[in-house]
Amino acid sequence: MSPRPLAALLVLALSACAAAPRFSDLPERPSPAPRDIAAHIEANLDRRVLWGAMVIELHETADGVELELLGFPLDAQLRPVPRARDGGRFIARPLGPIDPEQAVPGRFLTLSGVVVGAHEGELHGSPNAWPVVEASEIHLWPRDWNTREQPRIGIGIGVRL
Repeated sequence: MSPRPLAALLVLALSACAAAPRFSDLPERPSPAPRDIAAHIEANLDRRVLWGAMVIELHETADGVELELLGFPLDAQLRPVPRARDGGRFIARPLGPIDPEQAVPGRFLTLSGVVVGAHEGELHGSPNAWPVVEASEIHLWPRDWNTREQPRIGIGIGVRL
């Protein structure tokens, strides 16, 4: 095979890979799950976190917008892993504008920010405290990002049955 078709195939295969979002200020080590932060909120104030999540509700307040989110672990491309065990709820306060028409319940996102406090709430009749994060950066994933069929490209030599 000449180098040209091989190079074209390589470019095509690499373009099928989704690039991870770029965050300017990432934490130095993996972030504990929101429920772990909530258990020790005072010790985690001012901690920088990077979390994946699904929007549960959007609340408009006098100060802007708050997102009630359900946390999920992240994969290597910083995408939430919705099939994994959730990491608990948390509240995000975006520092910049966010379109309420885009941040709808069921939408997935990845955010970075700083833990600034706790939100007292109720879940299934029990009192709960959720971490509150000032989100400096938010990446909304396309609505169908986790339902798209993955490309089926295989390179190898041999027999496939």
